[in-house]
Amino acid sequence: MFKKIFSIFLVITAILGTFAFWLTASEEQPVWIKWGMLVVTVVIVFFTCVWWWKQRKLNQTEKEEHDQHVLLKQDTRVIQQLFRIATKKIQGQDRNKLESLYSLPWYLVLGGEKDAKSAILLQNGFEPVNERYLDESDTEQYLRFWSNDNAVVVEVGHRIFDNDGIDESLWQVLAKQLLKYRPRQGLNGIVTVIGCDRLMTGDKKERTRLSGIYQEAVLSMGAELSLNLPVYAAFSKADSIADFTGFFESFTACDSENPFGITFEDDVSRRYDKQQFEAESLALIQSIAGQQFELLINVSSDKSGSIIAWPYQLRIFLERVNEFLSDIGRENRVREAVWIRGAYLMSSGQKGIEHDLLTQVVAERAEFNTNNQVEQQPNRRGFFTQRLFNNVILPEKNIVGVNEWRHAGYLLFRTAVLVSVVVLISIAGLKLQENWNVDEDWRTTALSQIRFYQNDVQSLSNDNSMSEVVAVLRELGDVVAEGVQPKPWHEKVSIKQTDTAESVYSAYEKQLHQIMLPKLEELISSELYVYVNLGNPSRIFEILRYYQMLFDREQLNFSELQTYLLDNLKDQGELSPDELYSFSLLIEDLFKSHYDKQLQPNLDLIDVATNNLEGLSPERLIYARIKEMPEYRTQVDLRSQLGEKFDSLFEFTNDFHGYLILEIFTKQGYSQIDLTAKSPLLRSLMSEFKAIQGDMSGASVIELRELSKQVQRLYFADYIYYWKDLVNNIQIKQFGDASVLSYALRDTRSPATSPLLDVLDAVVVNTTLAVADQPDTKGQKRAAGQLGLKKAKKVLNKVDKVNRAVGDTC
Repeated sequence: MFKKIFSIFLVITAILGTFAFWLTASEEQPVWIKWGMLVVTVVIVFFTCVWWWKQRKLNQTEKEEHDQHVLLKQDTRVIQQLFRIATKKIQGQDRNKLESLYSLPWYLVLGGEKDAKSAILLQNGFEPVNERYLDESDTEQYLRFWSNDNAVVVEVGHRIFDNDGIDESLWQVLAKQLLKYRPRQGLNGIVTVIGCDRLMTGDKKERTRLSGIYQEAVLSMGAELSLNLPVYAAFSKADSIADFTGFFESFTACDSENPFGITFEDDVSRRYDKQQFEAESLALIQSIAGQQFELLINVSSDKSGSIIAWPYQLRIFLERVNEFLSDIGRENRVREAVWIRGAYLMSSGQKGIEHDLLTQVVAERAEFNTNNQVEQQPNRRGFFTQRLFNNVILPEKNIVGVNEWRHAGYLLFRTAVLVSVVVLISIAGLKLQENWNVDEDWRTTALSQIRFYQNDVQSLSNDNSMSEVVAVLRELGDVVAEGVQPKPWHEKVSIKQTDTAESVYSAYEKQLHQIMLPKLEELISSELYVYVNLGNPSRIFEILRYYQMLFDREQLNFSELQTYLLDNLKDQGELSPDELYSFSLLIEDLFKSHYDKQLQPNLDLIDVATNNLEGLSPERLIYARIKEMPEYRTQVDLRSQLGEKFDSLFEFTNDFHGYLILEIFTKQGYSQIDLTAKSPLLRSLMSEFKAIQGDMSGASVIELRELSKQVQRLYFADYIYYWKDLVNNIQIKQFGDASVLSYALRDTRSPATSPLLDVLDAVVVNTTLAVADQPDTKGQKRAAGQLGLKKAKKVLNKVDKVNRAVGDTC
């Protein structure tokens, strides 16, 4: 577009510039300048016109090419659709389904529109495949598929091939489709159907052109399929030859169905031999002449002329056939030739003009004119058509061979698949044998272990220790656990394998219920009984909850129960570290099972423990329970927060260890614990407390709100107590040397190293439970006074006095 606009602009500029110069130029200027500008303008206009003309022609060519490309794509889609529907229909379904498309031979039928191709196929017992599925115009113009129980025939329409030429693009599309569905053997042969009238009416030049079209079509198809295709030349409409019908109409139906023609020998060269055709033609004519005497006896006098003249008519026609086939079968420039297997005459009862070849030849030699064309007599009988495929073509379906490269690739692929299947089966067999051996070993070990276990169980006394129980059950658990571990599919040997392992594991769980669960009940109940006697409500609340977990799966908190049991046994010192680990695995297996219906609780003990909790405030029990929970009973050493110079000025009172406090009583611990009314922790503990009392309704909002207030009151009371106790037990060191005191006072005076400021910072940070700026000395005194820390307030007063006394001298 830019070039076009620029060319127009250039031409207009040149013309206007030249015109303006001619109008404004003075007489003194040389004349050659005017004429030079005019010549340049003319040249520019000329070349611009030439360029526009070429551009227009180029655009037309591109448009034509585009239109052709669009038409080719449309035609290609039609051919692909025809093949897809036809092959699906040919393959069949269910019991009638073919093993493959190679089960039947495939043939290509070429010919003109009026050469009776369809009539010949119908008389040979073929039926159209895709007539009812597609538009009739598509099958007539492109392809029509025919089939019977013995073969498949593809009739090529006039859009792809006719006597005027072939469409090379669509011809290649046809070849590619054949390779797609039959890659190793696209076709078994080609049948060319040529009307006899085309050899009798046309001159030699026309026959040469027609033979060239057939030769090009056959050779190009063979090259695309990499096959040397046999060609069967069928000359239809033989009744258009004079005397043909008159000679053969007295033949029986059986004789008139057999093929009439010549089949060549299958030699190594596969080249057409004119002499051989002439010899075979002579033998055929002699055979026809030998039947004349018998026919003359049996026919009327008006038919005797046809019987006498037919051998001569046939000889003249076969000479033209020989010439035509010679042109088709001759070698081309690359020494390729069409492999012609035979030539056959037939008639399917078509209407048309009858040609008298004998009269025509006599007239030409005698140099006089005569009318050698007459209308055919009405005749609907077909001759020599019905058995062409069954007697001539199909018996030779295997002579074409296969595409060697594709066949080798196919065999290689089949071999690779076979080897892969064998290797896969071998590997699967070995793997199955290995899995079977592993499973058998496990079964043997499990049976042996079960026998040992039975002996060990029988040897256990009624007062057996936890150590003995753990040792016996763990040996069984190790074997059982191996059986129920998830296994990938390739390691299984039977669909019942998991059922067996689960049955063994179920037996193992029953042993846990019968042996381990009573031991746990005995362990927890004994400790609960001790604390009931001691009257310790916080421990009763905690242990009673654990005791109820043994009988109610919904109340189970495994991590807390496991921690309690391990700590209890560790304190007793009955189990070694390895036995504690085994014990943890056993109770994990136990509480994964349905254990809650296996043992009856001691209701009397539960009633006594519950009575001990009656009248006690739930907030104190819950608060005590919180402090005993593993996540909140971590202790911290506050000495690390009091500063590195703490020992230079301060010391703790004798026998004071209050610097070790729970982390929840520090600023960091306060940020980690949630004691609000919406706290999940308080909701859970309140629900547990009510469950112990037999109330399963859960905690209400009002109860949680009141509980939160009371628990926070207890928490902050303890918080203040711990820090008061800490501050009250900090005192000034006794200095025995004035120099040491001087250095201590100097450190105290320096803000960066003052131990007094470090202590105050630690106290203020942990007791001011809100975000605040760093307080000054007066603010710190005020905070200490509010907390009731009188000693801290006195120390701060002393610091002020020291600062005023020492001033800048220190």
